[in-house]
Order: sequence, then C-alpha cells, then structure tokens
Amino acid sequence: MNIDTGELRKLASFFEDTHDVSGDEKALAQDMEKQQEEMDRAIKMQQETMAMAMTTGFTPVPSELNQAAEKKLAGKDSAMVSLTSGGKLSRWAASERKKKRKTASDSRKKNRSK
Repeated sequence: MNIDTGELRKLASFFEDTHDVSGDEKALAQDMEKQQEEMDRAIKMQQETMAMAMTTGFTPVPSELNQAAEKKLAGKDSAMVSLTSGGKLSRWAASERKKKRKTASDSRKKNRSK
C-alpha cells in the first residue's frame, strides 16, 4: 500500500507489471530438482517484486491487516483506500505517515545541530 496516496496493490500485479511470465513458467515441475529450482526462482522473484514495490513508494501491509486488504481489493489487482475513513487500513497508513514525519523531523533536528 502506498501510505501517501492510499493505493493498495497485490504483489502479483507488481510482478506481472515488471516480469514477462509465460505459461510454461507457471506450470509445476514434475521432479524434486525442478520443484526446488522453481521455489528458489519464485522466492527470488518475490524478493525482486517486493523491492520494486518498496522503491515505488509502496509499503507492505502487516499480516494482521491482510484480511482487510483482501476484502478491500475484492479480487482486483488494486484499489484506493480512503486516507480519512477511520478503517483499519487508513488508521495503519496514518500511523505510518506519522512515523515517517517523525523520522524526517528528527533528521532535520539532528542535521541542524551539527
């Protein structure tokens, strides 16, 4: 979720936007060695996708809010969360923005004292 704009996205949509996935790559491997390779590759792609999401301003939703995020997405790849609604996701985003402002404020204070 982008805590500044309220955009909520599935990681799968980031993956599809940034990787060309063919049908062969989606098929499960038959033997154990291929399955391990597939798992390793999937983990690496998930990490790359997470890194891409983080660099574009998106923050992973905590696991305790996954159910609320899935409900908001309702099977879609992305949705907008109101920043002022008072719901679980908007309260979480507000607290994250507050932490971000606090960190920036502390950095400015620290830099001024030098």
